[in-house]
Amino acid sequence: MPLHEPSPYEVLGIPLTAGVREINLAVGPAMRAGRYSRQQIQEAAALLRNPDRRLEADLQQPLPPEPVDQAAELLAPALAEPLLVIERPPLPPAALPALHR
Repeated sequence: MPLHEPSPYEVLGIPLTAGVREINLAVGPAMRAGRYSRQQIQEAAALLRNPDRRLEADLQQPLPPEPVDQAAELLAPALAEPLLVIERPPLPPAALPALHR
């Protein structure tokens, strides 16, 4: 069972900027790939062909994250210091006998 419902763009394997021609051309390869059912593919194509329904679906989908260049440089100040320092109490002397049943 998938963790999330695939977007119509995922079902058809097309970018968010695809036009009607690209949507129509993507139906055949999506059917042949067999990753999704015929009904899912047809519903995805119908939704994306309808401008009002497509806009509604686009507004409900979260935007993909922006790529972050120089991530190491951005994190360097936070990683320069240890995140957690644990002070441990000294261990008891080894001369104490261990208790057994």
